[in-house]
Amino acid sequence: MNIKKTIKAGVVHLTNIKNELLNREYDALQAYLRGDSNVVLYSANKQQAKRLYKKIKPEKEYPLSIRKDLIRVEKKDTKIAKYWARIPVAGRRGGVWVAIKPHEDIHEDVEICESKLIRRDGEFFLHITIEKEIHFERKEKKGFLFYAPSGLILEDSHHRGRYRGSGPDRICGAIRV
Repeated sequence: MNIKKTIKAGVVHLTNIKNELLNREYDALQAYLRGDSNVVLYSANKQQAKRLYKKIKPEKEYPLSIRKDLIRVEKKDTKIAKYWARIPVAGRRGGVWVAIKPHEDIHEDVEICESKLIRRDGEFFLHITIEKEIHFERKEKKGFLFYAPSGLILEDSHHRGRYRGSGPDRICGAIRV
């Protein structure tokens, strides 16, 4: 079974040029969504806008949606940041590499999916959607039936007869059999 999760990351330590390129692309997307077809916007961002945004509210800002084949996230342990992301923009071949600070680590065994660049109060945030395949096993303990990720150890939580999993993956619930 494939599961998806969104990791929120702040875009940090932008240079003036990178900030200007991201703002220009973001503003061009907003103008394009409001009907200006002559703006300079990365072609894949135009395609995503046509695909995703059918009804537009004039007062709302819409995020820049980045296809999974165009975004690249790498772990580069530098003084500035632990993670870097490449965001495609018009006018810069190869896009812009920006330092990001995710709210949790991004493991190497996950697939980076479609992500969104959001601007809030003049700052940029990247919502990175990751996908991972997890295999579930059927487990039974003290009259309860669980479907839990492989390798998960079930423990008594001593809280109203509930069970919880230990480790990085947790279980959601159980069924009494």
